Parts: sequence; C-alpha cells; structure tokens
Amino acid sequence: DYDWLSVDATTAKAYAQAATGGEKGGPGANALGRSRGGLTMKIHLAAAALWLPHRLLVTAGHRGDDLRGRALTTGTGARHVIADSGDGTNRFRAAIAAVGAVAVIPYHPNRAQRRPSGRP
Repeated sequence: DYDWLSVDATTAKAYAQAATGGEKGGPGANALGRSRGGLTMKIHLAAAALWLPHRLLVTAGHRGDDLRGRALTTGTGARHVIADSGDGTNRFRAAIAAVGAVAVIPYHPNRAQRRPSGRP
C-alpha cells in the first residue's frame, strides 16, 4: 500500500513501419492511434514513493487520459493520487474517489466550475 501515488502520461510517435503487418484492428493495433500527428501511442505511468514505477499502461494516442484513472489506481491502496491539471476531469476524479483515495489535482484555470484541490 502506498500513501502517495503520482500519475502522468506522455505521447510517443510511431514510425510508419508500425502500421504494417497484422490485421486492421487486431491485437497488435490496440496501442496505436491515428491523430493529426500521425500514428501515436500514449504511455501512462503510476509512480509510488521515490518515483518507483508501479503500473504502466500503453493506449492509442487519440484516447483521452481520463479513461485510465481506475486502471492505474485500482489495487494500489494509495490514499492520495497526484496528477497535473490536464487530468482534472470529473471522470478522472470520480475514478480516484472510487478506490478510496483523495485526488490532489489543481484545477485548470479555464475550468468554469472550480472546487478545492483536495490537498491535505
């Protein structure tokens, strides 16, 4: 169990050869997404104390970040989850609350409805 868990994501571009071989929509294509930048994948990481990697997910680049909230935090026993303001959607916060943790996420400055960030 962890007291604090930090989550973030980054996007990586896939080369053209990544699209060859395999059947369209098959198991090999699950982590590639087509966006304005071409073929991309998104790498999501949950890190525990001392920034040790705890959980790693790879998704298609065009998928939203809030879809991975529950997958990264379930079963960790974390009491607080730290993320940046880009992850501050209601859906992501609800996924964190569903596992019994407090979301420590600053609200995006453009957000119409602001709430306290949950900092202890």
